[in-house]
Amino acid sequence: MEQRLYPAFGHILVRSSLQKGELFNDPWMKDGVISIDATSERGHAIVDGRPCFWAVATGKHKYTNLDTNEIVILNPNWTNIKTPLSNGRQELSILEDSESICLVNDFGPAKGQPLPDLEVITLRKGEEMDFEQGTNLYLIEGELFIANMTFPKMRQIKFKTEGRTVLATTDSFILIFK
Repeated sequence: MEQRLYPAFGHILVRSSLQKGELFNDPWMKDGVISIDATSERGHAIVDGRPCFWAVATGKHKYTNLDTNEIVILNPNWTNIKTPLSNGRQELSILEDSESICLVNDFGPAKGQPLPDLEVITLRKGEEMDFEQGTNLYLIEGELFIANMTFPKMRQIKFKTEGRTVLATTDSFILIFK
């Protein structure tokens, strides 16, 4: 597993690259198992008392609830704020080479601060969307064309002085930090 850190409006996003069948190990998931205590009002999973956001950027994951035997298959653009996993011990299986995203408040400038409210947007190739001045857009996957510039994945884009129209030049997965 390879992990890279990316700045995201005062927070840090962790992007993990995993191979099919690989075991996920990090400070939140031990031997491919994570314990979800609850889901916050804002949709973040509570793991060991800490809020956590995560998403599947590419590939396919399978989570098996070891307490209930419930199985959930996660595809690209899945997030735990749109479709939370059930509480309990969840075992992760990597079904295809994958990349996942995690946002926690364990490090970086926002260490110990609440996680931001997030809005998840998916745009298909050729779709446009207008964003207001002050929008904090984070491109997780894909490519966007904005004001005669092309932006690749894993980019934070802030519309400081005016709103903008965004064109997806490929299928794109976006987070809006509120």
